[in-house]
Amino acid sequence: PFGEVLARLHARTPDLVAVVPAARNVADAVQAAAAQWPGEVRVLDPRELSPEAAEAQKFTAFAAADAALAASGTVALELAAMGATQVTAYRVNALTAMIVKRLVLVEHANLVNILLGGRIVPEFVQDALDPAAVADALALLLTDPDARAAQERAADRALEMLGRGGEAPSARAAASVLRALGRTGRG
Repeated sequence: PFGEVLARLHARTPDLVAVVPAARNVADAVQAAAAQWPGEVRVLDPRELSPEAAEAQKFTAFAAADAALAASGTVALELAAMGATQVTAYRVNALTAMIVKRLVLVEHANLVNILLGGRIVPEFVQDALDPAAVADALALLLTDPDARAAQERAADRALEMLGRGGEAPSARAAASVLRALGRTGRG
């Protein structure tokens, strides 16, 4: 479906450049899929890079993005931290979807949405993954500065909830351990 989304966006914006950071273990599959997509597609293949350089390359791409199409997971927070607006879309096989539906107790898939308790980042999951609707949501982020700004402000709130701009995570973790030790009488 991502290829079809890209085709729809490319029809609207012929000079669109898609940048796809690939994970090491799926880089060949991503390269093969991207070769079938229209327009200019740059796959960032991390296999020839150190893990640190690959991570830096990915975050540079995120920071440069006007909008991103991503699956759910930690990438949502990574994109938010780099200031990239985003749309979440993915589909898994029917059996996996049935199992997950019974086990997962959250209303949203995107971590920014989960933190904020609302649908700030558009989500298109399973049967709702309609390439035309996903393309429309991305086009809005690409063309409407107010929509981008609203999502950026919401992402900032989510990141603040996780401690951005406050005490360093290591200091918060140490304080938490010390509090727990104090409660148990160890010390």
